[in-house]
Amino acid sequence: MAPAQLDSSLLRSLLLVVSCFAIVRSLWSRRKQGGRAAPPPSPPAWPVIGNILQLGQGHHHRKLQSLARRHGPLFLCLGSVPTVVVSSASVAEAVLKTQDHVFCGRPQQHTARGVLYGCQDIGFSPYGERWRQLRRIAVVHLLSAKRVDSFRALREEEVASLVARIRAAIEWAMAELIKNQRKWRRYKPRCRGGTRTSPRGAAGEDEPPPGSHEGSDAATSTVQDTDLHNYDIPAKTRLIINAWEIGRDGESWENPEDFLPDRFVHSDIGYSGKDFRFIPFSAGRRGCPSIAFAFATRLVELVLANLMCHFDWELPEGQELESFEVVESSGLSPGLKSALILVAKPLQALTAYGDCNKVLM
Repeated sequence: MAPAQLDSSLLRSLLLVVSCFAIVRSLWSRRKQGGRAAPPPSPPAWPVIGNILQLGQGHHHRKLQSLARRHGPLFLCLGSVPTVVVSSASVAEAVLKTQDHVFCGRPQQHTARGVLYGCQDIGFSPYGERWRQLRRIAVVHLLSAKRVDSFRALREEEVASLVARIRAAIEWAMAELIKNQRKWRRYKPRCRGGTRTSPRGAAGEDEPPPGSHEGSDAATSTVQDTDLHNYDIPAKTRLIINAWEIGRDGESWENPEDFLPDRFVHSDIGYSGKDFRFIPFSAGRRGCPSIAFAFATRLVELVLANLMCHFDWELPEGQELESFEVVESSGLSPGLKSALILVAKPLQALTAYGDCNKVLM
């Protein structure tokens, strides 16, 4: 019993020393700030591990949403790493546009160093002259409209593989359309009688070059001390942009939880990174350099529109809408609990407008 009691006493003493050290360090840092602005609100954090336990397992985007609605702009400690969580379009604009030069760093993670050439690629390279040269090469020589069009034959060979990868996104979209058939039928005439544009428009030649877009990233860090909405943000603070919560902000969207495709009809909201209510490709200096190309997004739209254009879709006899359910996940596309099985009824061939692909392009 004596050795066990001794080990328990040592453990308590160690925890007491660590806690006292953390408290003294926190008080000293506050005193050192002097007249500087206070950091953003932060939920209570444990010594050493910070707020990691409050995130736990499961859907981190929902837990960040809950914390943000309780505290506003968040300042978390993920272990020893200070982290700011952005959950509103206005703060995202301040971070990705107004102070883009400050929040353009990239965390140097051990995993990235081991897998991505020591963080020397365009995605994880530190901000500086080398990164600017890499991005310039990518934008001018790899992702220009002329270069992209030169790979057309190769892209056609890879379409089958790419369709398999985006199957989850299409399946989810079809599930939403089946659940909202009244709204779906309103868009069929638009798919079957779309406005023709020049074929080269589909290749991106009529759009601004990728480098002209103002964009951002959801995993960046600060390169210097700064002030954000009257809050002090120290250098090397990591930045998490909860785009999921921004897309469900009631101040930016009407009925954000409802399936309302009409909200994007006759709207200037796009995915170029200029409207910070909708930033699927991020924005700013660290935004996706191929944002003007957006091939996967265009392919999803093209496939989905073709399916709506050529078929009427119904559930099998005896199956109810409640029989399939979208499963929320932290990945790029949500999935379904069970496979989506639909009955496709072919429509008459398009004669007035020709092939659906040409109409859409």
